[in-house]
Amino acid sequence: MENSFTAWGMLRQLFSDASPGRQFLFLIVLMGTCLTLVSFIGMVLAAVLFQMPFAEVQALAESGFQNSPVSLVRYFQGVQTVGLFLLPALLANCLFLRTEDSFKWVRQHQWGSVLAMLVVLMTTGMPLMEKLISWNASVSFPEKWSYLEQHLRTMEDLRNQLSQNMLASASGLNLLINIAIMAILPAVAEEFLFRGVLQPLFGQWFRNVHVSIWVVAAIFSAIHMQFFGFIPRLVLGGLFGYLYFWSRTIWVPVLAHFINNLIAVGFAFWIAVQGQDKFSGSPVFTSWLTLVFSGIVVFLVLKAIRKKFQKALPTSMEETQ
Repeated sequence: MENSFTAWGMLRQLFSDASPGRQFLFLIVLMGTCLTLVSFIGMVLAAVLFQMPFAEVQALAESGFQNSPVSLVRYFQGVQTVGLFLLPALLANCLFLRTEDSFKWVRQHQWGSVLAMLVVLMTTGMPLMEKLISWNASVSFPEKWSYLEQHLRTMEDLRNQLSQNMLASASGLNLLINIAIMAILPAVAEEFLFRGVLQPLFGQWFRNVHVSIWVVAAIFSAIHMQFFGFIPRLVLGGLFGYLYFWSRTIWVPVLAHFINNLIAVGFAFWIAVQGQDKFSGSPVFTSWLTLVFSGIVVFLVLKAIRKKFQKALPTSMEETQ
């Protein structure tokens, strides 16, 4: 037992002494390894839980779960989130990053008011985000790249269809499952990896907090593999990065991420209850007056959030990294 602890300590020392570039490369390997192992274990368990031959589960996974039962899609959504984001983040933090303080619940923050401000921020920012989504989705490629555009749109349509299949239910039980799989788990897992691991790592690498925030935001957006939603996710990633930078705790961006996903899940549930297939859009929601009002409120709330965190934690984050 003592030898195993010694070996673990030596392994931690080896990776913690590595350069940020090597740590990043190791993290990529760690993500691929964890995803492969967790996915395989998930397929084995799926064969038992869903009473399906393993070969059939494997075939559905290789097809991207097209024409699969919705319960199976939800299951593998959770499996992939754990394998690709949560487990690598926890292991990386243990092996080389050692940013345990950022995962603590900072008592100086008045969490009731923080939660209220985040709710106002994410809800009033919806018109701006809807405008960004609409603009990004309307981007077209030059004629010579039309095949690439068609391929990317086809891939994105397939992913959107899977998400719509999971969300298109008026069942209260399915709503709770969707909140767990599509709101709580991604918020925790993705923020642990991107803001909890990658942002401090890139902060050491670039020595510039703003560069690290936006590079991580770009990776965060790109890894979702949806080109026509890249800009809105980039903006969200930047927002979550600054919330982490200002608050010095991962739980603030986790809460903001959760609220954002919860709004989407709750809105889809409301649409399903109304018997509609999808939201047809509202001219008022994206009118210029609404957008201006949304921008002003978002600016004021962000300013208030930053001031609140600076007052609670007067020492700059750069000094703690």
